[in-house]
Amino acid sequence: MSVEMIPYNDKRFQKSLEAGFYLLHTYSKAPEASAKRMIDVQIMGNDFSKGTMIDMHSEAYLKELIKRASNGKFAVIGGSSGIDFFIVKGGGEGFLHRWLRNHNADRVISTDKKTTSGEMGYRSIFDYNDLIAAFDKTGKLISSALLERPVSISVPSDPSLWRELTATMVYDAWDGQWVSLYQNTYFFLKYEGVKYYGLRVDDSKGYYRNNWARIDIHKQENTNGCMFIVDPNTPSLTTKRMLDEFEPQFIKDIQKAIGAKAKENIGKMHMITIK
Repeated sequence: MSVEMIPYNDKRFQKSLEAGFYLLHTYSKAPEASAKRMIDVQIMGNDFSKGTMIDMHSEAYLKELIKRASNGKFAVIGGSSGIDFFIVKGGGEGFLHRWLRNHNADRVISTDKKTTSGEMGYRSIFDYNDLIAAFDKTGKLISSALLERPVSISVPSDPSLWRELTATMVYDAWDGQWVSLYQNTYFFLKYEGVKYYGLRVDDSKGYYRNNWARIDIHKQENTNGCMFIVDPNTPSLTTKRMLDEFEPQFIKDIQKAIGAKAKENIGKMHMITIK
């Protein structure tokens, strides 16, 4: 039996490479997904045999993504006074869980989540397709991760517990602002909730300082509005002691970079939107 050898430049071979790429890289039905896919294809030079370049843990890829997604506004070259944090809105497209392939990943409705105080969420909307990356003063990649951001949360006792307008206002006020890393034990002590180390952003509108909207970025657990760092090793809420002691690799990498468990004003946040 003979086997047909398909030349590398044959369209059938290229199609098979493309199919293999999309099997390993999940893009959702979100509005920004097509633009993110186009950026990734451009980074590959329209050559799907170079699909391994599209790697959210690759320093070279993340730098190119940041430059292209910001239309050249940002270039990670080092020389900053602290850590450069980047949140790329829609930047998680291509790295999503497979179940999101046929969903709009920036508006996923859920009815099974809990608030930080333990109340069952009646209805919530989450954004799953943002990406965070951090670089040190020399421009070297510290860490990167996907984010899960609550857009709105409604519970029987408070239908407007977390409003989309508030979530958007906070997010829009983060660009160029100082980031700190601290330990939060408030909900752990008051509600027997989960303690965590979290990143907080001193937003330009003073929402956090004035206790109007205090949004941290921390490990996956319950939330009243805080954002989650996705880590596949996160323990279940049913193993609370393990979850209390766990920190995402992203947080541990930041702690290693600053040489401390917690510290004020460790760097600045930069917000980029895929369009």
